[in-house]
Amino acid sequence: MKLIGDMFMHLLPRFFSLLRTSLSVVLARFSSIALFALTARIFSQHDNGQFIFAITLPQLLTQLGTIGWLNLIRREVARRSEISPVIFKGFILRSFQVPMIPVLCAAVGMILYGLVREEDRSLYFCIATVITVYAVVAILREYLIALGMPALSIAASEVLPVVVTGGVVWLIQPERAAPAALAFLLGLLVSCAIQIPVVLKALRPYLNVARPTFNTRAWIRAGGLSLLGFGGRAILDRLDTLVLATLGPAVQFALYNSAQRATVLLLVAPTVLLPVFSPHVSKASARGDIALLRREMALQTLLVTLCALPLAWLLMKYPAQIMGFLFGARYEDSSQYLGLIVFSQVLFAFSLPWSNLMLMSGREAIYAYAHLLALVVVLPLAIGLVGTWGGYAVALASLISNVLLFAIFFGIGIYGLLQQDSANLAARF
Repeated sequence: MKLIGDMFMHLLPRFFSLLRTSLSVVLARFSSIALFALTARIFSQHDNGQFIFAITLPQLLTQLGTIGWLNLIRREVARRSEISPVIFKGFILRSFQVPMIPVLCAAVGMILYGLVREEDRSLYFCIATVITVYAVVAILREYLIALGMPALSIAASEVLPVVVTGGVVWLIQPERAAPAALAFLLGLLVSCAIQIPVVLKALRPYLNVARPTFNTRAWIRAGGLSLLGFGGRAILDRLDTLVLATLGPAVQFALYNSAQRATVLLLVAPTVLLPVFSPHVSKASARGDIALLRREMALQTLLVTLCALPLAWLLMKYPAQIMGFLFGARYEDSSQYLGLIVFSQVLFAFSLPWSNLMLMSGREAIYAYAHLLALVVVLPLAIGLVGTWGGYAVALASLISNVLLFAIFFGIGIYGLLQQDSANLAARF
């Protein structure tokens, strides 16, 4: 009881930040579900699958195209008080310059791919534009999180684009996916207009430094390792987009994707905790404060348990009813995938604080190689079985990957935190 009391006393100063962030995350999740519930009723299943593809592919390409700098931004900006101002100014400049180069290349690739297609050209042109703007939104989001404004970052980068898209789609009732993708682009532009002034105001003291110093090689190396892990995570999260949408029928992709979206509330707790706790975990690891790290990790794991397990029980108890209520009677069949997806998402929820510990404490190599291992194991499985098993192949592959990743991150994290000697904490983490 004393340990629990100490943890909640430790949490008290961050209570209001957690509350605001929780409200933003819940609003983001419900907004996302509401948007796809709306498009499921307006579009045919084929066009709805195309719209989902147009929204999710830019997110995947942004995670890969920013070459690991999103995680690096969160860690380095959280430690800005311990970094030389001239070096930090150099990091600010590079954090926009370096990741945008491959993102722009990906956008050009989408345009060229659209030119050689006989149909759906406008959709790929929209995707190319969305990729570019979405990358800027993602970078600004990480700055706001590290600057101590996680609720604003989520509201501006996740809630606002979805709400704008839903409002436009509801008003104009488009028949095809491309106009809806343009509505999402409009939402991203509004997000940029809100985030840019806030970030510039917070960074102005550092930007006024005369001559920046660049540690570009070290930053690129750390970002590259994060890319291996985060890119692997992004691919694992989008197996349905990469495998089922390309090798299976659009109808089955729409069914599977709807089931997956119904489970996003299982990730609300870690999604709330990570932006609030990440700066503190980063600082504690840099200072070698193992007692603080233990409290941070124990508290996050406890909160994930209290939030995720009751929701998982509800989804398992009433699968068809929930799917029918959210997406309509045509999507009740998607409940067939729900059991595997729920189990997989619960493990993912528990592993997120521990994988974040690797990133915030400079263990990008472990994070990278663990995801690379999971990708090597499950991607051939999903591709090989999707032709006969369809959505079940993707669900099984996702479950195996999350079991493997949870075992690695939790095992390594617990081993490090149970060590009594804190003198080499920075080296161990």
